[in-house]
Amino acid sequence: MTTSSRQTKTRELTYSRTCNLCEAMCGIVIKHDGEKVLSIKGDKDDPFSKGYICPKATAL
Repeated sequence: MTTSSRQTKTRELTYSRTCNLCEAMCGIVIKHDGEKVLSIKGDKDDPFSKGYICPKATAL
């Protein structure tokens, strides 16, 4: 008896962007795999927000 497993290729990508939901303009890091967003976090390398994100960006 043989079983086959289907392997899917995952290509996790990371982008640094600025959130534009309000005037705070928090730096965010977005990780995604294709069209699926895996996480959105504060960008510690952003010179202005330094990893902090406002409640609006947190809600993303």
